[in-house]
Amino acid sequence: MSQPASTFTPPRSSLACAMGRRIAALFALLCATLAAGIAWAADEYTLGPQDKVRIAVVEWFPGTGDLRSPITGEFAVTPTGTVSLPLIGDVKAAGITPSQLANAISDRLQGKLGLEGRPDTSVEVVQFRPFYVAGTVERPGEFLYRPGMTVLQAISLAGGLQRHPAANLLQLERDAALAEDETAALASRIDELQAREARLTAEFNEAKVIEFPADLRGRRTNPSVALLLRLEEVQFEINRRLFNSGVEAQKMQLTMLGQELQSIDQRMLSLSKEQEAVDQHLGMMRRMEARGTATAGRTLDLMRSISEIAGKQRELDVQSLRIQQERARLNEAIARASDQRRNEISVNLQDVKTKLVEFRQRLDSGRKLISLAESVKRSWGAAAQPVYTLIRETKGNVESTVDVSEDTPLKPGDVLKVEQGGGTLQDKTPVSGGDAEPVRPPARGSQARGRAT
Repeated sequence: MSQPASTFTPPRSSLACAMGRRIAALFALLCATLAAGIAWAADEYTLGPQDKVRIAVVEWFPGTGDLRSPITGEFAVTPTGTVSLPLIGDVKAAGITPSQLANAISDRLQGKLGLEGRPDTSVEVVQFRPFYVAGTVERPGEFLYRPGMTVLQAISLAGGLQRHPAANLLQLERDAALAEDETAALASRIDELQAREARLTAEFNEAKVIEFPADLRGRRTNPSVALLLRLEEVQFEINRRLFNSGVEAQKMQLTMLGQELQSIDQRMLSLSKEQEAVDQHLGMMRRMEARGTATAGRTLDLMRSISEIAGKQRELDVQSLRIQQERARLNEAIARASDQRRNEISVNLQDVKTKLVEFRQRLDSGRKLISLAESVKRSWGAAAQPVYTLIRETKGNVESTVDVSEDTPLKPGDVLKVEQGGGTLQDKTPVSGGDAEPVRPPARGSQARGRAT
């Protein structure tokens, strides 16, 4: 930390200058090293389902000096390999780097919103998709990935190799039973969210009926599914009636005000005709007065009548203006109520979609754990030197199985299978060649980031 100039004056000796140049060189080298590490991580890491990224979009308006952020937040990569973003919808994320995703978001925003300049977008991986450890370890299951993790570190997280096979087999069976119960509960919760999503979509589109997913319609003979759909239909009808009743009341007020306007128009027409008749009579009386056949009093009476008619017309004009203002206020209230309802539905719909993504990922993870537990039970053997097998999906969505060593780096989404039967551990080569991608350790202490400018 530098000291204030008032309390510290740098020496001007040649030794101090040399030290200053050395510190500056070391600082420049450190900045270059950090920048290279971050850039390497962004270029090497490819995104996949269950990754969570932090996205920030910044748009600068030089004319007004405004700095706006149309998209900011954390988003999960869905099982279909996309991120669902406001304004631009789903953007493909699986199989590309954070930098490529940032560029895609900037391009989509510029094209979607018709922006003159390309907005700046940054993408940072805040949580990598998990990896799995199965087989003869103390705690098989799903674990959070950290950059630079090796097979040996993964086994340590899983509690190490099993020491009491019989007891652990019993625990594994219990874990599998719990996982089956949890997956059943998650499946029921997903059905509920799917039905709610269909109802909210129908309300947003102002549809007359709910279009439920084909999967739910096909299982309507199931009493629980039938009850779930019926509850959503009842809620849909209640919400529709409540909203329509409020709008209809305001529309009825508009109708009554319109009738008042028509009545005022008729009265104005009647007064206009009356004024025209009085004007004609006044003209005749003035001609008679000029000939001496009429008195001035009669003329004054007619002029007073004309003044009264004009006063009534002004009062009707004021009433007509007030009614028109009230009609405009009611029309604005109806439009505002409709916009507010659509906005609330949109927020609820987005919340349901987010929960669906989360629960589907948890259901998929639970099913994987059950499958892995069954595989371990079938392949259970006598304790021996451990054999490590790595199952990894390649770019072509093809699973590759390769024997690895304790020093082999892992990647997010890997499934590490540990067996203590089947021979001794030979010298194993890291995952490379063939259909599998080569395994390279990412820079420790750094996260995968990308930026589009």
